[in-house]
Amino acid sequence: MSTTPSASSASSAGSAPSAPGELGELTYAGLVAEARTLLPALYPGWTDHNPSDPGIALVELFAWLTEMLAYQLDEVPDAYTWSFLSLLGGPGWRPPAEASGADLGAAVAVALRELERRHRAVTAADYEHLLRVEWPGSPEAARLGEPGAARLGRVGVVARRDLTRPPETIEADAPAHVSVLVVPPPSAADPRPAPTPGLIAAVAAFLEPRRLLTTRVRVVGPAYADVGIAARLGLRDDAPPEQALAGALDALRAAFDPFTGGPGGAGRTFGSPVYLSDVYGLLDALPLVDFVEDVALTGGRPVPAEDDSVAAISLAPHELAVVARVELVAYDRYRRPSELTWTAGGEPG
Repeated sequence: MSTTPSASSASSAGSAPSAPGELGELTYAGLVAEARTLLPALYPGWTDHNPSDPGIALVELFAWLTEMLAYQLDEVPDAYTWSFLSLLGGPGWRPPAEASGADLGAAVAVALRELERRHRAVTAADYEHLLRVEWPGSPEAARLGEPGAARLGRVGVVARRDLTRPPETIEADAPAHVSVLVVPPPSAADPRPAPTPGLIAAVAAFLEPRRLLTTRVRVVGPAYADVGIAARLGLRDDAPPEQALAGALDALRAAFDPFTGGPGGAGRTFGSPVYLSDVYGLLDALPLVDFVEDVALTGGRPVPAEDDSVAAISLAPHELAVVARVELVAYDRYRRPSELTWTAGGEPG
């Protein structure tokens, strides 16, 4: 099987030499050897690796073609590379007046980094990345003026939904629509923040040039879904009831906090249901609690279990669960009850 000439015997004026670890190392012998090494793992039934085997003949053929193409690609003159960079850079991009090999390498590295940077919103992760990373330094955010006016506490994306529709049709399928949920950080005075019209308009303007042409982007605020939790706690022998009840209330409020709750401490996912098992597991893990029973959930969208009890509270894709009421009864070793009732905005009683 013949191979292509070496780069030293066929290089032309103005071409860039191959660097170690790049196209220059894709040789016929190396490619064939690597393919032979991979065969036992990828296809154990292929045991005949002799040159007479038709499969090996194809491996050698493709290795020869790959080496030839790699050699040709590695001999692109610098002027061509600058032209390619100009195409990637757009109308405003210009190469240096006196370009050298070092300048070319740096320009290629910058172009590759720019290609890897997300500048278009295609997936839900793209929208979230752009709003978390690119939005704070954008001109649209700066034009909001007031300090903190552009800050976002939570970001969510709901595909195929137009959340600006009336409530009765808000969950209907909306092809080509993406609803972006933006939530400002909470404060003591406003634990359920909603974006201002100015923030919504600025985020929409920021996303407009970054969306796909066929996508309709709607920027909205979240909806908060009130959830009530009731439970009976059996305490350990030495557990003070008041301390156990206060710890259970704090644990429930922390776990379901829209901004700092959830497994990762960044808030539960938009639309994430609240399950009985979540509450059982949370309360049972408390150090002063021996066992948990009779957990009950209340809320707008109950999910019935087989015995008609409530197994979970489901949420719409744009909703965040908020604990609005907690009713706890704790029993000490003598089965004496202690009660605690808490409502959002009030003090435990």
